Amino acid sequence: MSNFKEHILLVDDEKEIVDLVEEFLSSLGVPILKAYSGEEALILLDSNAVFLAVTDFRMPGINGAEFAKAARQKCPRMSILLLTGQEDAKVLSESMKAGIQEIYLKPLDYSKL
Repeated sequence: MSNFKEHILLVDDEKEIVDLVEEFLSSLGVPILKAYSGEEALILLDSNAVFLAVTDFRMPGINGAEFAKAARQKCPRMSILLLTGQEDAKVLSESMKAGIQEIYLKPLDYSKL
């Protein structure tokens, strides 16, 4: 049983991506929460302590930047990383303004994460 009280939250509408990132991060021994939309992730933040969120940008409903902005209100100290297939200046600018600390392009080089 883990001694961690805080979680990592994975947010992506593509289950395959969530599963790949979970597989890589599970070696850390930290409990991982999974959400398949920004809205679902915000609900998880209401009842779980999260120190790191890893989110996609393009998702149905709210996008990764909108999720990050709302998540900042709930968990100001949480780190937020963005995984995106969009190397687009608008996406990058919107993400940084929302409080996302790091941006990684898909396909992901897991050694950088």
